[in-house]
Amino acid sequence: MRNNAREVSCYLSIEEAAHFREVASANKISLSRYLRQCLLDYERLIDNGTRAPSDFVLIEMEQRLRRSIEV
Repeated sequence: MRNNAREVSCYLSIEEAAHFREVASANKISLSRYLRQCLLDYERLIDNGTRAPSDFVLIEMEQRLRRSIEV
C-alpha cells in the first residue's frame, strides 16, 4: 500500500464481487485497482463529462443498461 493511500471498504453481493473479480482478471489488473478506476471514472462522468471515461465504466454502464432492458 502506498504511504498516502487509505483503505476503503464496501459490501457487495456474492454475484457482484464475482463479477468485479472476473472483469478485473480479464483486464489483467487487481480487483483493488479495477474498483479504484471505476470510482474515479464514475466521478469524472458525473463531473459533466469534462474528461473521457475509461472503457471500464462504459462496459459496466452498457451491462447495466442491458440488464434493465431485459427486465
